[in-house]
Amino acid sequence: MNEMNDQEFDALIMETLERTETIDEIHQAVMSQLEHAARRERCRRWIRAAAFAFGLPLLLFTFVYMIINGWYAGAGTSLAIICVVIQMAVVVGGGWHLLKNFSWQKV
Repeated sequence: MNEMNDQEFDALIMETLERTETIDEIHQAVMSQLEHAARRERCRRWIRAAAFAFGLPLLLFTFVYMIINGWYAGAGTSLAIICVVIQMAVVVGGGWHLLKNFSWQKV
């Protein structure tokens, strides 16, 4: 086995230090990306929760308003009653499905 001289030993030490610095830089970049992704996901979760909390009541209010206006415009005809029943069935079914599948973890 060959013995190392001082220059080879110094080169080996320098290479090890460069590798350590490179590993530290990679570690910092990965941690920065992970923190950024976590912040983005947390923000996205709050925006979805707010949209769900305000959007669903607004959607239902608009639906009820349109049903009332449609009812008075149709003046209680059988066609108006059929349209209202179909619309109500669709909205109730969609709302039930939305609430049944709602999860705070997946918001």
